Amino acid sequence: MNKKTVKIILVVAAIVAAAIIVFSVPYLFDKRTKYGIELYLDSQNMILSATQTVDYFNATGDVLDEIKFNLYPNAFREGAKIKPYYDNDFENVYPDGADYGGIIVSEAASGKNKLQYSVNGKDMNILTVELDKPLKPRTSKKISLIYTVKIPKTNLRFGYSDGLINLTNFFPSVCVYKDGNFIECPYYPTGDPFFSEASDFDVKLVTDKSYAAAHSGNLKSE
Repeated sequence: MNKKTVKIILVVAAIVAAAIIVFSVPYLFDKRTKYGIELYLDSQNMILSATQTVDYFNATGDVLDEIKFNLYPNAFREGAKIKPYYDNDFENVYPDGADYGGIIVSEAASGKNKLQYSVNGKDMNILTVELDKPLKPRTSKKISLIYTVKIPKTNLRFGYSDGLINLTNFFPSVCVYKDGNFIECPYYPTGDPFFSEASDFDVKLVTDKSYAAAHSGNLKSE
């Protein structure tokens, strides 16, 4: 094989590789679940009022009649069986005494259609939304949720103390689907108790001037 032939082959190979990158990368990014969340923070009562839209892409390979969400804030509610801390750490978690939190979902819908939903799981930690029609593989469904979140006074990853408000895992997040089922993740106090798929987020937060937001992602406006 002469040098000229080698160069031609390399050029063709480079063009093919470039074509694969150009056409495959946008496809991958367009096909993951997207969250749109609008939040209003009542810092006097430490309550978040939220409207959330989830554009869920069915990459499971199965036809879905329902979608499940993890409700992590309910691990902080009074009477929770599974807590994000050990009982002997109670005084460290709540240095000023018990101050509980939780999440209340008031509506689920798809467009103008109201959807049936229930809160269940091992410890009221799962939101199950019934779809108005089956969701076929490789198709998307937009679901809107309206809910309120009570932020507890605690120094854990979700809560407020010493002028800081931590809003980690405050929103209903879609359960990962594997082997024919949605994986429900109780908020255990040990290790990394839950996981989720990579998704895109567009978040709007409204609060009073006494707080400044520290966040990841790109700030679009303020």
